[in-house]
Amino acid sequence: MADGGGFTGRRKQRRMKPLHLGLRASLAAFIVWLALTVGGSLGKTSGAHEALWESASRGLGWPWLLAAMFATGLVLFSDRRALGMRLPVTIATLRLAWLPFLYAVAACLLAAAQPPPAALAGMVLLNTSLVALSEEVMFRGILLYGLMTRLPVLPAVLVSSALFGAVHALNVFTTGDLAASLLQALAAALQGVGLAAVRVRTHSLWPMIVVHAFYDCGLLLAAGAHPATAMPGAMSVLPVLFVLPIFVYGLFLLRKNALRPDPLPALERSF
Repeated sequence: MADGGGFTGRRKQRRMKPLHLGLRASLAAFIVWLALTVGGSLGKTSGAHEALWESASRGLGWPWLLAAMFATGLVLFSDRRALGMRLPVTIATLRLAWLPFLYAVAACLLAAAQPPPAALAGMVLLNTSLVALSEEVMFRGILLYGLMTRLPVLPAVLVSSALFGAVHALNVFTTGDLAASLLQALAAALQGVGLAAVRVRTHSLWPMIVVHAFYDCGLLLAAGAHPATAMPGAMSVLPVLFVLPIFVYGLFLLRKNALRPDPLPALERSF
């Protein structure tokens, strides 16, 4: 009986061993995630262009749901703590999210200036919550972790943020506006540095998932209330200038003397 019990115990341990998401596995997961997100969106639009707020308000975004389910499923079978699916290491570290939090509040205040119907606001918040969960888990969880197993923290953050921006450039297939999509990609990449810095310093994705969801929701609802088209001339770079403070703040959080102790502690390195 003792031998059988030991054998059964060893089998359970093997089954419970978490999935290893090194750099190659993280990049493979990113490719699958991208296919679910972009491929599903292309099939949904069937060549018809529409504003992003229209996509988020007219019904459940199934590609966003599938991408969120895929990313979350990977986390459930991996080391959730290493990927940031835990509460911040201390409540005090939440103060590091103050600037992204202010941006989310400002976006929601813009939307509140002309309140949308409750049902529409609820649908947009549902979709932006799915996007926030999906993107934060993929870029600031899985990809950033995989990159940090091979690169120092700052280069890993910059690469993951560049990929985050590049994905936003693909919105051109939904909106048909190449210039606006490229500007959005640059703004997303800059903003991604700040979001990743908070994730590294708090060891948690949850603060930025919440901020990301409400920030996107506020901006999309404000865009729906004021559906003006592209800004002319130098005004078109305003979205990029708007997020520059978050980028600079992210670099400040990632300065060398602020990254001690190691942002990937021994428990995570052995994963």
